[in-house]
Amino acid sequence: MDESFDPDPRKRHTFWTTVTGGTFVWVAIYSANQAQVQRYLACKSEKEAKKAILLNWFGMIGVTFTACMCGLIMYAVYETCDPVKAKRISNSNQLTPLLVLDILSHMPGIPGLFIASAFSGTLSTISSGINAMTAVFVEDIIKPNWRSWDYLSDDRRALISKFLAMTFGGLTMLVAGLTSLLDENVMQLIRSIDGIFLGPLLGIFTLAALFPNSNSKGAFVAMLFSSVLNLLLGIGSQVYPPAVKFTKKLKTSAAGCHLFNITIASSTNVTSLLTTIETPPAPNKTNSLFEDIFSLSYGYYTPVGCLTAVMIGLLVSMVTGGAKDVDETLIAPIVHTIHKFIYKKKQAAPVLESGVQLLETTPKKFFNTDHHPSNLQSEKFLTPSPGN
Repeated sequence: MDESFDPDPRKRHTFWTTVTGGTFVWVAIYSANQAQVQRYLACKSEKEAKKAILLNWFGMIGVTFTACMCGLIMYAVYETCDPVKAKRISNSNQLTPLLVLDILSHMPGIPGLFIASAFSGTLSTISSGINAMTAVFVEDIIKPNWRSWDYLSDDRRALISKFLAMTFGGLTMLVAGLTSLLDENVMQLIRSIDGIFLGPLLGIFTLAALFPNSNSKGAFVAMLFSSVLNLLLGIGSQVYPPAVKFTKKLKTSAAGCHLFNITIASSTNVTSLLTTIETPPAPNKTNSLFEDIFSLSYGYYTPVGCLTAVMIGLLVSMVTGGAKDVDETLIAPIVHTIHKFIYKKKQAAPVLESGVQLLETTPKKFFNTDHHPSNLQSEKFLTPSPGN
């Protein structure tokens, strides 16, 4: 079986992890992320917001395609001269700037322009994220719990919001500094963090939009349980790193590097530099239960968190009595469509009734029809008219 289509969830990068995990991640980003939703709210109408999403999709397809091509070009350039093995860089996060320097160093200013563009795009994304976190903190934490907020002046509210934005910005720089100490690829780390938090968040939105009987208790317990579960998976993956067979990378070597560019800590035979060094496969050993669980690919963190939140939320909602008097406008339109399709009203067949029941339940005006003459109708004809 081709390893790219191996259904083993412990394989780090396969067709299934990319399609399944990527679908859940992008659905969460476009539907349950405050930084994205606030962009929709900035549009003047729902129609304009839909147009913005469609245009964004075309842009993201272009960006993703370009990133994939950069990765292929990077591997083609460094296949026989791995900069990490050659000690030119300390980790794989420095590969892209190094590639730009190696290819475009003969063009003055272009490498610097590339770095400036990368930082500019990063800062614009981070700024919107910081603004989103500030808005959520003010709306969901400060306003409900601080009664004096409504009596503060606009200047005081703006000052508090700016202070919160500065605080979140400082925390973001602190996290960025901590991630530089890790050897893991920054993109994998971001996807792991996104999966840990976006999965439960998407599950709560799905629970509220598609299941009218879910209530706040179920949503709270589901969010708490799924967040803890995903956090344990993320921490466990660092404590129990996945085996090499699950994180298999493309083969590279330092055979094509120039000797003067290689820094060698110990004496090495020159012949070993001109051949591809492959480590012998590790002997097969039986993984423990914890190793198997924590070897789950980070691409599945979002689906696991989402589905866990939905199931736990439905279970707790059923136990606690569900929701009552739900506003139908808060439910996704597709739910109403499915409900109407399943419970389509059909014309009821006439119920046969006995003669006694018919006489007891039929109104008096029924006897005035020409189809069912009665004794009352006969008495009416027998009664003399006032003129006689």
